[in-house]
Amino acid sequence: MDKTYVTILKGYEKLLKREKSMEHYYDTKPLRSILEAESYLRLAKDQDVRSTYLSCMKECQSLYNLYMSKVR
Repeated sequence: MDKTYVTILKGYEKLLKREKSMEHYYDTKPLRSILEAESYLRLAKDQDVRSTYLSCMKECQSLYNLYMSKVR
């Protein structure tokens, strides 16, 4: 795994953390789809890739929880 991809994942993480709103949940749908498709990264040998990916998924979960709270 190239270090360039870690940079990309960190960019994804910044985008996910940028805002906490229901609209942001909708705006990040394409990004969340990419991250879900790359679930194999949970098993990456590179600790930095693995931890950054898991952090991104944590942010996705946080946005989902916010969305569900607002919808209810």
